Amino acid sequence: MHINTTGVAWFEIPVEIFSRAKYFYSRVFECTIPTQQIDSHFVGLLTFGQSKTQGAIICAEGYTPSEQGPLIFLNPELALAPLLERVNKYGGKVLAPAVAIPGGAGYYAIIRDSEGNRLGISATDE
Repeated sequence: MHINTTGVAWFEIPVEIFSRAKYFYSRVFECTIPTQQIDSHFVGLLTFGQSKTQGAIICAEGYTPSEQGPLIFLNPELALAPLLERVNKYGGKVLAPAVAIPGGAGYYAIIRDSEGNRLGISATDE
């Protein structure tokens, strides 16, 4: 089974406390997050994997973190087990542990970030 991970054009993850979210995402995904302020909005750019799918963490009016919205799966091209350890270490929570995707397509887990958003993480290595 082949899973297409390149079909997303852009994603926005709402955050309440920008500095806390930036710290969480930069530590968990081992990346640098360039930041911009646009009016009263704070935007932190997230770029993952070889496809360079891009999105952002955003702190702005009308953006509310939630476990109830769409489930976005991020593929940071990192081993999943150490990433999940960092989730717990930096203020998030693993909601569903790593599970093998049928057909040898890798692994996935579900987390809650530091802001209360539910996210999926996919990886080729457990």
